[in-house]
Amino acid sequence: RTIAFAAAGLAHLALDFPLHHDDGRAHFWPISRWIFESPYSYWDVRHGANIVAPIEATAAAVAAIMLWFRRPGWVISIFVALLLVAELRTVRTWMWFFIDS
Repeated sequence: RTIAFAAAGLAHLALDFPLHHDDGRAHFWPISRWIFESPYSYWDVRHGANIVAPIEATAAAVAAIMLWFRRPGWVISIFVALLLVAELRTVRTWMWFFIDS
């Protein structure tokens, strides 16, 4: 479980870096205050979120389905379903707010 948790954190950092256009952070702090300005964004449709956000939602849905097929028990299944709903609502909200930006 610790390995999965650490891998999830590292995956988040790896995807965080290329998916922030003008709202990135200094990933290499305290060595450097340089902030990478990616041409892509996961939430801003002016920078490709209309492509990135559906990919993100699909990846979340595939991960949830894979967990359900492992039959982890009803408590974890409900928790995964709630997390998936939260993810999909977040993607929908970002797209709705920024679709005309």
